[in-house]
Amino acid sequence: LVGQTTGDTYRLTGVERGTYVDDAASDHFVLTYVNRYHLIGRGSGDNLVVRETAHITSEGDDVVVAFDDYSIACS
Repeated sequence: LVGQTTGDTYRLTGVERGTYVDDAASDHFVLTYVNRYHLIGRGSGDNLVVRETAHITSEGDDVVVAFDDYSIACS
């Protein structure tokens, strides 16, 4: 990645994983996913860590987001 204003370059690394369970006999499904990304700059003070964990349940037309935890932090 390249900063539009500064031209600073960043590398992006991360992990994304999830599980999806669907009941074919009904309209029920459960989805859980975890994202972890690191934007790594040239120095030690210009790095970002992005974290997201979400759990979603659907029962017919009702969708319930049990939790969606999202944060961005400098490291």
